[in-house]
Amino acid sequence: PFLSREVGVAVTSTSDRTTVIEAARVFDGTSPRTRENLIVVIDDDTIQSVAPAGEVDIPVSPDTQRLKLPPGSTLLPGLIDTHTHLT
Repeated sequence: PFLSREVGVAVTSTSDRTTVIEAARVFDGTSPRTRENLIVVIDDDTIQSVAPAGEVDIPVSPDTQRLKLPPGSTLLPGLIDTHTHLT
């Protein structure tokens, strides 16, 4: 799953289609900085690519789901809510 901070929505891919997310910023946790203007391609619930907009092949198919996040939004791949209270 992904979480877009500005819109406050979780984005999940369904295994029977490809999902393409156009993001203003992506925080992937591998560096302390966000990466700008990226395309994330998810196929079969697996991230296939994360690359700048001009450097990625976007699948063209009627089954491809395209999501364009609003300007200023930040995409957080793989964020899992683990804040739980057990009683």
